[in-house]
Amino acid sequence: MFFMFPLEFVFLFAPRPAFWHADLLCRTSRVRELAATFDELKDGDVAAVLDTGGRRHMLSFRRHRFWELAECTTAGASKDQFQRGTGWWRSFAHHPNCPDEDERAQRETYSDDFGFGVMYWKRRYGGRGITIRSRPLQEGHCTSIANKSYKRVGPEGDTRNMPAELDLNYDLEQVARRLEITHLL
Repeated sequence: MFFMFPLEFVFLFAPRPAFWHADLLCRTSRVRELAATFDELKDGDVAAVLDTGGRRHMLSFRRHRFWELAECTTAGASKDQFQRGTGWWRSFAHHPNCPDEDERAQRETYSDDFGFGVMYWKRRYGGRGITIRSRPLQEGHCTSIANKSYKRVGPEGDTRNMPAELDLNYDLEQVARRLEITHLL
């Protein structure tokens, strides 16, 4: 099961869960900022990082999505997204609640990655999506993105060994020192 799947059913078990990537570490001040943003959400809101696909895709709106690097969703938003067949579902064009084949064809023009359904929900159905800026989080994002010396372990795709890759490419103590959070180790 994809880790995003339970987010389709937030409305069944929690008023507002927040989460972020396992490869993201944050300064204490950044966590406080995120917590304040999440506390201000009204039922029906989602807060997530906006991913526009970089400068070259800034005006290619079908390439924009909400990214789950850091995210908080409310029960109301989750239920509305589920009923409309959007949300964090991967390949949201194939969500079981997609209304009809014309709508499915429209959705097929978007990427199948996570987060496009949330952006679609915001734009098409008037959902309330609050943007979290990506740049302040990048200092603690231990990722292969823009890391030219990043070394892979094992096969690509959904079965890759992320814990081994993180250990190989990042030193936890060094990252924690840089972010001034060594007291948490």
